[in-house]
Amino acid sequence: MQSDTEKHGNTKYTKIVGKIEKKCRKGLDFKMYLNDTLIPEGNIREEFQDGKSKKVTLSGMLFAIGLILPFFIGQIPAVGKMLLPMHIPVLLCGLACGWPYGLVCGLLGPVLSGVLTGMPSPAVLPGMMVECGVYGLVSGLMMQAVHTKKLYADLYISQITAMLLGRILSGVCKALIFAPATFTVAAWATTSFVTGLPGIVIQLVLLPTLVVALTKARLLRVRYA
Repeated sequence: MQSDTEKHGNTKYTKIVGKIEKKCRKGLDFKMYLNDTLIPEGNIREEFQDGKSKKVTLSGMLFAIGLILPFFIGQIPAVGKMLLPMHIPVLLCGLACGWPYGLVCGLLGPVLSGVLTGMPSPAVLPGMMVECGVYGLVSGLMMQAVHTKKLYADLYISQITAMLLGRILSGVCKALIFAPATFTVAAWATTSFVTGLPGIVIQLVLLPTLVVALTKARLLRVRYA
């Protein structure tokens, strides 16, 4: 077991790494900010390289799951519409890896899945790209912006916001661009919130729990010490 001194040191280290990440995201010079800390440069570089490699690996796995899961579940179209299998890896990627990874996963996943498996169909693909792209983007951005000091609260706020905005923006694009002649608000609401209700419930139960489990396993950076 760790002593109080070791725990205090780990907590301080985690907080400083978090501050450095925020500074670097704002475009400040890494070395310049590093000079203001008491942590050896080698340790910081190792921390960043390890964190980035984990995100790349995890996002790659989620991208692959985004191709495989819809293929098998979508063999029965009615089940695919209920369980929304493509949404799961995209939202998880945004929540766990950040908005750049989530956005790429959300935009390219449906395209590659459509090319390789024919699902989603060409008629559905544009709306799916908008919806999943917004999922990955907004979930990652919200995780950067929201800090309630409770990981589950951050995750649920970020995920629910992404799920709502993705559906709304996808509906707007369908109404104005992709299918203005056939779009109806009733059909959009039914497809988005009624037919897919089992999938929504699964996402709300499963995804925050997975992110917390990955964090506890040290596969993701600890958000709150």
